[in-house]
Amino acid sequence: MGVSWVQASEYCNWRTDRVNEKILIDKGILEFDPDQAGDNVFTTDAYLAGQYEGYVKEDLEDLNPNSQGTRKVQPEDGILLPRFRLPTEAEWEYAALALVGNTVDERIVERRIYPWNRQTLPLNEKITGRNQMENKLQIFIELIVFFVPIILVSLLSALFGDVTAYTILTIIGLAFTLAMPIWMKAIYRRMMNHRYANLEGFHSSR
Repeated sequence: MGVSWVQASEYCNWRTDRVNEKILIDKGILEFDPDQAGDNVFTTDAYLAGQYEGYVKEDLEDLNPNSQGTRKVQPEDGILLPRFRLPTEAEWEYAALALVGNTVDERIVERRIYPWNRQTLPLNEKITGRNQMENKLQIFIELIVFFVPIILVSLLSALFGDVTAYTILTIIGLAFTLAMPIWMKAIYRRMMNHRYANLEGFHSSR
């Protein structure tokens, strides 16, 4: 996109300062200063270090009996936001691979820095043959799905006639259509219960 890592990192720093400055202004701690320049520019680090000498409206009340009555906002107050930053290399890798095929029930217990481990979760070998597109069971299921409707239409036509046969098939199709939310939910639940055995083999791991 034409933006370097350094530029994006500097933008994160700038955004951190501007967001925290806006928060302090909204809280009535700082005054809005549109003419900031030089050492008078607000930065989160300078403010936390007590080096910001800009337009301070009102500091927080200090409940320490030995204090002067007021104090600066501290990170533990929960007012300032943490620093915006770019993901680390390890975080990029985790986000890109999403640990597909490398965890059990999405638990990270291996204490790895990076998500890859050169292990590939095989596709469900009970249904799909390894190192081949289809096995005998798959071919058998495809033949059933293809020929059963033809056999059913021919049988119903021979017994009841064409009009009755197509009427019965229309009713069956309509019933399946109306029941779609039920069987789709059932399929989804079944696939999610066995997602690591049925789905993740489609994804390549590192």
